[in-house]
Amino acid sequence: MPSFVLSLIGLLKLLVNLYCYALVLRLWMQKWKANAFNPVAQSVKRLTDPVVKPTRFCIPGYKGFDGGIVLLVCVIQFLFYMLTSAVIGAELAWYPCLLVGIVQFFILNVNLFMFLVFMGALLSWFPQARHHSVAGLIDFMSLPLLTWVRRKLPSRSGIDFSPMATLFGLYVVKLLVLMPPMYYLLQAIALQANS
Repeated sequence: MPSFVLSLIGLLKLLVNLYCYALVLRLWMQKWKANAFNPVAQSVKRLTDPVVKPTRFCIPGYKGFDGGIVLLVCVIQFLFYMLTSAVIGAELAWYPCLLVGIVQFFILNVNLFMFLVFMGALLSWFPQARHHSVAGLIDFMSLPLLTWVRRKLPSRSGIDFSPMATLFGLYVVKLLVLMPPMYYLLQAIALQANS
C-alpha cells in the first residue's frame, strides 16, 4: 500500500476523532449541564449542531444522555473503519467494524476524561489560569469524577491524590477492558485484508 494512502488514512482518522471528541464533550456537557455561556461550550455546540439537531427528533435521550450523540459517534467510527477496510482491500465485514465503532466510543470517553483530569491537575499549579473559560470548563467537567474518587480516597496531609488515582483507574480500564477487544477486532479486519 502506498505511503500517501496511509498518510491520508491517518489524517482522516485524526479529523474523525477530533470531531468525535467534540461530540463526546457535548454529550457530557449536556449531561452535567455545563454553563451554556462559556465560550468553549458555545463553540462545541456550534460545531456539532448540524449533525446533532436532526438526530434528536428520532433518537430519544436516556437519563440525561443524548442518544443521538451516542449513535452519531458510533456511526461515524463505523463508517471510518468500513472506509479504511475498503481502502486496505479487506472484505467489507460490517459486524467487526460496528463493534469497533462501539468500543471506540468508550475509548473516546476514557481518553477525554484522562485529558480533562490531567489538564485540571496541571492548571491547579497556575492560580491565574483558573479565571480562563477553558479552565472553568475543564474543572466543571472533571469535578464529578474527581469528587467520586475523593469520597473513596480521602486526602492525606493536605495532598490530593485523586487526580493521580483517577488517571490510573482510567488507564487500567482502557488497557485491560477496552483495548483487548479493540485489538482483536482490528486484527480480524486486517486478517480479512490479507486473505
